[in-house]
Amino acid sequence: MKKALILALLTTTLLIACNNASDTTGTTTTSQSAAVSAEQPSASASAQASAVTQVSASATTQPNLISQLNSSASRGRDAARIANLNQFEKVLIMTNLECKPFPITSGPITENLAYTGAGNTNTWAELKESFLTGKLPSDPTPGKNYYFVNAPAANYAMGLFALVELAQNANATCTTGSAPSITMGEPTGTFDQTTWCYAVLAQ
Repeated sequence: MKKALILALLTTTLLIACNNASDTTGTTTTSQSAAVSAEQPSASASAQASAVTQVSASATTQPNLISQLNSSASRGRDAARIANLNQFEKVLIMTNLECKPFPITSGPITENLAYTGAGNTNTWAELKESFLTGKLPSDPTPGKNYYFVNAPAANYAMGLFALVELAQNANATCTTGSAPSITMGEPTGTFDQTTWCYAVLAQ
């Protein structure tokens, strides 16, 4: 009788302990789920904020990149202009050493520009064979020209120039048109793409 009573008490105690453990586990799981749920919106908000920051940074960087690309292209075109002017100068000097005078007609350089000197009436087209490409160099920007100036300054027989896109490449101030001119000396003041130029002179 006593043994049966003791077994009954032990069984009741175990059942109560199990129920309490189950309740505690359920409460803990519920608390953890609530904590995770609370953290998820915070993580989502952080991700959205990060995305907005990245878009903002991209928007700021894009104009700078475009500006850099434009500047790089301008440097390339100015470099081509300077190289072409040096080619013109070398060809004219070599031609002069062959006893043919420098041109005397100022103007934009085209195949039809008169190449007149010492009684000869020709055009610049005859110089095409002196260039590796078989044609006169042209400005890298369509619609722009290289210019020849007869006697641009005292003690100089000829001058050549091109308008530049970047201020740091200008070494003179020039006027264009049918009667172009060159004033040597680094320009000052506000950059002007219609007058700031790179020029070479030859005696």
